[in-house]
Amino acid sequence: MAPIKDPLIIHLSPFFSPNIGGVETYLDDLTSIISKNHLTQTVVTYSPLTSSITARFYTHNQKSKITIFRFPHLGGNLFHRLEKKPFLNFLYLTPYLFIVSFFITLFKLRRNIVFHAHGLNSAFAGYLLKFIFHRPLIVNIYSSYDSVPFSPFFLRIIRMVLNQADYILTQSHDSLGLLKSIGIDPHKLDLYRHWINLSRFKPLSPSKIPHNILFIGRLIPQKGVRIVLKLAQIFPQLNFLIVGKGPDYQKALEISKILKNLKLFGEISYHDLHHYYQMADVFLFPSLYAEGWGRTAMEAVACGLPVLGSNLGAIPENLDPSVSILFKPTFNNFKTQITKLLTTPKKYSKLQKNCRPYALKYFSSKNFTNLKNIYLSTLAS
Repeated sequence: MAPIKDPLIIHLSPFFSPNIGGVETYLDDLTSIISKNHLTQTVVTYSPLTSSITARFYTHNQKSKITIFRFPHLGGNLFHRLEKKPFLNFLYLTPYLFIVSFFITLFKLRRNIVFHAHGLNSAFAGYLLKFIFHRPLIVNIYSSYDSVPFSPFFLRIIRMVLNQADYILTQSHDSLGLLKSIGIDPHKLDLYRHWINLSRFKPLSPSKIPHNILFIGRLIPQKGVRIVLKLAQIFPQLNFLIVGKGPDYQKALEISKILKNLKLFGEISYHDLHHYYQMADVFLFPSLYAEGWGRTAMEAVACGLPVLGSNLGAIPENLDPSVSILFKPTFNNFKTQITKLLTTPKKYSKLQKNCRPYALKYFSSKNFTNLKNIYLSTLAS
């Protein structure tokens, strides 16, 4: 394919680093690998929405050809309170993201632009930008949304918006099936896999039996962190390591003052996150809702950690029984499975040995190839 003249990818996302989360870490890897492929990028996003970390309004890296605009938002934990209220969440995030993106695009109209919207809120903004500027639109869907109470009216709007995109990318058959069921054109849908930095996320010295149990995620009830707190109380011989912050952090902090085997690390920069996986022996993934993919589980497996986790959503597509034990995410089920790992070291050892080869096979940067081809074909059209 001939070189594309003056290409520009404009990423639209409410979430971007240094905000902490699965989408943010994926976008870190995505923008990094796009830069290595010599494509110019602009990111339009908010200042961290779910993290207390601050970031500069504007950053530009000439070497990596990426510019980031971060705009302020209202409310500390307002996003968490609106997560299960789609319309209010939409009003909170989307109009301002669209307005800012509109003016940024005005100054770049001479470029060969493709809009890449990350998540449903960004898709609405991307839909309007595509309509106004007649530039192609790619949409990434990161969640299955099967537990979100969309009204019939809102579903019609979602269907209208997504069917105007040129490509809709999702990571799981679970999400793919849901999108088809609400009337999304199947010809615009495409499956893809995430990838991770396997040179950073790698194992250190393996343990023969588990001692350190790790949880990484937002400290909210839906992520199952309260299960982890209860487990720490009944397994005093194990260390429970929790990385992340959120509304349940204060509750976890109070319990950690009583339990010596419960250690809280708060928010950790993504660039340091691999060290915490390397401190652990088992990864807990107790999400109580259908995760769209489960990136932390990928990072854990790459670091040699077997996963005990939820069988909801796309997790069973991401992991198989050679590296994980998946089940309905209840406290009793986690208690049972941890006990089995402690009493059957051969089972634990087998899972552990399978982890790194599994990650090398399924989570490498080769997974970017399909998305790269989509970028190039869309920019060339």
